[in-house]
Amino acid sequence: MATLDRKRYLDANEAAHLLQFARGSVARESERDYVALSVTLNGALRLREVRALNTTDLKRDETGAPILDVWFSKGKASRRVRITEEMAELLEDWIRKQRRRLGGADGPMFTVFYRGLERRIARRSLEHVFKRIARRAGLPGCYSFHSLRHTYGVYYYRSTRDILALREQLGHARVSTTQIYTSIDGATARENLRSLPAALKPPGRYRRARGNGMGGNGEERRRASGSPL
Repeated sequence: MATLDRKRYLDANEAAHLLQFARGSVARESERDYVALSVTLNGALRLREVRALNTTDLKRDETGAPILDVWFSKGKASRRVRITEEMAELLEDWIRKQRRRLGGADGPMFTVFYRGLERRIARRSLEHVFKRIARRAGLPGCYSFHSLRHTYGVYYYRSTRDILALREQLGHARVSTTQIYTSIDGATARENLRSLPAALKPPGRYRRARGNGMGGNGEERRRASGSPL
């Protein structure tokens, strides 16, 4: 089974630092960049899926839970991705601002102002956004925009151990593709072992029973030594 190289996903502290740095940036498009990175990480989106988002793609299901209609997914025309309430609130605020930028109309979720018009952001621009913020945040150069999707996969599985739900979130056609996120690190393995029931653990160090030298009765000693009756 294939495993995920550690250099392909951020650890939890790195992910938090990246978003904190993006949030505190004073760049001209800092809010756009912060929201784009946040929805990528919270929704496990591919680069082309982030680029294709529109202001109409944030919805609620029949239970009121927030979802995103994601277009141009791999192998499919679209899919629905569940996001947290915190992410939905961030998007709702951004969508209101983005609609004002678009003259009160719906349109691309993320744009750049070019030649007098708000145009859908290019894939290369999104990649540059990630690299620029990651570099300024002091993260290793091995990470890419797609590392955010891998980061989601790793921590979703560690939190839930539900590979089928993760497969649906990621939009994988086969569960075998999702299995790269089931490999665990040493710290997680130790924690899993500590959580085993007591019946599967030795009760303590070996202690020789007292009595008659070897411990136990004469019958037990004869059996242990192989001596005849």
